[in-house]
Amino acid sequence: MPMMWALRDGQRVRVVELRVLLSWWRQKLKNDPIVQQRIRAEKRREEAAHDTPGAT
Repeated sequence: MPMMWALRDGQRVRVVELRVLLSWWRQKLKNDPIVQQRIRAEKRREEAAHDTPGAT
């Protein structure tokens, strides 16, 4: 992940572009088995709701 150094309040801090950080976060979530399980469970609930007669 490309980072830069910046001075903030007299302290050196690492700075990462937001788009790079969000891309890294999305990839991390996509590879997380717990998140994958939750996504599959949500899809099953949505499919069950559509298949049920009289569902809203």
